[in-house]
Amino acid sequence: MQNRLFASIVTVFLLLGVLFLDSTFQLGIGRNLQSLVSPVGVVVSDTGESISSFFGGIVGIGKLQKENTDLKSKLDSAMAEIALIKTAKEENESLKKELGFKRTTNISTVAATVVSFDPTLRSGINVVVESTEGIAKGSPVMSEGFLIGRVSEISGKTIKVNLIVDSTSSIPAVVLGKDITGIAKGIIGNGLILDQVPQSEPIAENDLVVTSGLGGDLPKGVILAKVGTISKISGSIFSNVELLPMVDFSKVERVMIGKQ
Repeated sequence: MQNRLFASIVTVFLLLGVLFLDSTFQLGIGRNLQSLVSPVGVVVSDTGESISSFFGGIVGIGKLQKENTDLKSKLDSAMAEIALIKTAKEENESLKKELGFKRTTNISTVAATVVSFDPTLRSGINVVVESTEGIAKGSPVMSEGFLIGRVSEISGKTIKVNLIVDSTSSIPAVVLGKDITGIAKGIIGNGLILDQVPQSEPIAENDLVVTSGLGGDLPKGVILAKVGTISKISGSIFSNVELLPMVDFSKVERVMIGKQ
């Protein structure tokens, strides 16, 4: 097929060349070509259809590419809208939890926005508030009603939060519904344990751990973690109780700070 097409194109160009010479020099060749080109005409006609089909295919591909580009643009727009809807939904759920927390406690709080955090969480997070009135060092910081840390520094409207997983954090706590007390302590490596829990205590995985209110620094009954793995410490009367924070600190965007 390709050889046929090539031969036809060459023939057409030769004929055009002969006609050009005949027109220029009046050689009288054109009158004698009709009988010669009749068979060629059939070939050229068939070839023309092939060429037309070929270029039509190219045009069709161009249209498909444009349609594909248009569809991709519409898909990108749809994905962007879905992302916005998802973000709005997450913010709405977060606000509902915060509102529910305020209704079930007597804690007066002020909203703050997270502006930076250390990926290792060793330096905690920094938040910004409209007013620091009533906020002091040691004030509780919560996200969706869960305790995540305490105020450690105040500089203008920027507040540094010391997270509960920091190795310097130590919070009196109690296992909800079991009256099992201990100290929720941050450990090196961003972990959290419930210290000083006797092995005889009936503590179990997924038990909720809340603030006990002892010492008066923090309000009583704020959820801070749930119990993870429990293991015995060799040569000790206490258990090694791992705690799992209720919040992914790296994803916190808004917090509520308790006023004193």
